[in-house]
Amino acid sequence: MSNYWTRRRVSRRGVLRGAALGGVGLAGAALIGCGDSEEADGEATATSTVEGGGSGVVTTGTAAPTADANVNRGGEIILSGSDLQKLDFQATISTPTQYASSLVFSRLVRYDPYTGANDYGIIPDLAESWEVESDKVTFHLKKGVKWPNVDPVNGREFVASDVAYSYERVATDSAEFVHGYKLAPVASIDTPDDYTVVMNLSRPAAGLLSDLASGQGMGLVPREVIEADGDLNTRWVGTGPFMLEGWEQGTRIRFVRNPEYHEDGYPYLDSIEWRFITDASTNLANFVAGELHYYALPSLEAKQQVESSTDAQIQTFANLGGTHKMFNIRPDGPNPTLGDLRVRQAMDYALNRQDILDFVLGGDGNIAGPVMPAGFGDWSLSPEEVASIHKEDLDEAMKLMSAAGIDSLKIANTYANTSSFSEDEGPIMQQQLARIGIELDLLPVERTVYLQSQVDGDFEMQSIGMGGYPDPDNFLYPVFHSTGTKNYGGVNDPELDARIEEQQGILDHAERVQFIQNLDRDWKNYLYRIYTVFPNTHQAWSSSVVNPFQPKGWDWRGLQAVSLK
Repeated sequence: MSNYWTRRRVSRRGVLRGAALGGVGLAGAALIGCGDSEEADGEATATSTVEGGGSGVVTTGTAAPTADANVNRGGEIILSGSDLQKLDFQATISTPTQYASSLVFSRLVRYDPYTGANDYGIIPDLAESWEVESDKVTFHLKKGVKWPNVDPVNGREFVASDVAYSYERVATDSAEFVHGYKLAPVASIDTPDDYTVVMNLSRPAAGLLSDLASGQGMGLVPREVIEADGDLNTRWVGTGPFMLEGWEQGTRIRFVRNPEYHEDGYPYLDSIEWRFITDASTNLANFVAGELHYYALPSLEAKQQVESSTDAQIQTFANLGGTHKMFNIRPDGPNPTLGDLRVRQAMDYALNRQDILDFVLGGDGNIAGPVMPAGFGDWSLSPEEVASIHKEDLDEAMKLMSAAGIDSLKIANTYANTSSFSEDEGPIMQQQLARIGIELDLLPVERTVYLQSQVDGDFEMQSIGMGGYPDPDNFLYPVFHSTGTKNYGGVNDPELDARIEEQQGILDHAERVQFIQNLDRDWKNYLYRIYTVFPNTHQAWSSSVVNPFQPKGWDWRGLQAVSLK
């Protein structure tokens, strides 16, 4: 048993500092949302997915699709995107680093890349089954999983102590270890034998499995490598489908097949090359010329050009990330008027979201309003209900302004000067809010200044981006709970705190879905952030690719089932 958990926790400062380190992902920003990210975020037959389950439920599952002995094996797939910040994925929030590490490091559980769009079904990885209870989660590990036959692990078996060590390191109370918040419900870890891991919980945690499945910081690592090298920045040794062959900073990163991989028949490919090309026009030209096998399409226009000039396989789905309007309601905030719910409600009623969608995104997306994004599996309210709850109503908006005793109001809206979305959306919001006497002062600022202003609370209203996450709690607890690490607006609402904490403990999936939907229906009574529209995501796979998939939650493990014709 380890008592590490009682003395080490990631600090708020650590999470906030890490937020400033992120960047656009290897596959492009389209997969993690557009706008100003506060975290600088197929065609195969679907198979069974695994829900977290209620108390005492035993859950198992099979990865999808099943390995095919007749598939074309070998070859190399070529992708493009941004360079890694560094290799130590447990000690950075850098999105490219997380994407790359998901190919090398297995987890206890992972997302099924072949379920529906934005459906984060959980399937086994190094755990073959698990039991979820209100006070603990017990994992039963696969037997016979081997580390690669390289120094210093030399092909030894993967065992339970590797899990405990990995999570203890993630929870290190140091500024760069920014993923420890996912393990906050874990009070201690027991390893009664080599194939059993027991996570003892300080509180029920309905979203824990989803967080453990994330490609973001949850990969399992060997103690020997870190003890030999001091960190993970020198080499990667993992139990995933691929091995790191080499990283040429500024140029590319390459992976080769892991011959010791624990899932029989995988991976199909011999190698993967990720080229560090971020210019959209260059990537588009390379994809059209057949030099790339995947392209995260940055716009509807790019999608249309690919459709007209190639026979690519194009997938479209609702983006779970987007740009929000965050209010600073701290007691010492620069505009105390924003603490009045009636003012925030008036602003919500004054917005015509359909006009914003048409003007900013050319209709290529969804209107928003509640906390949960459109298209987020069964968690989301229907588009019709969202449109009804958050419809334009200028008469009601004026009544609320009058009730608040306000004839006119000036609000400074800051946003990162790199956000084309905010640049386009700002003027139409400005026009809509002017109808109820609110003057929106649009203030683009340099990105590093913008990020620091979040930490310092130095803003009135800010357009802020957020990546797509696998569990509703990720959209609630860090952002709106009074102790949340991303609660930049200073929300301190005991009623909302209680509701957020209650949903964390609901282990029955259907019951929790209903609870989350009811919270969304009540969001007009909170409105600590206003959501306007979210874009669609489009991605293109070469016609030569078999088993294209939707990357989910910083996880590119789906590449193990991809092959070439």
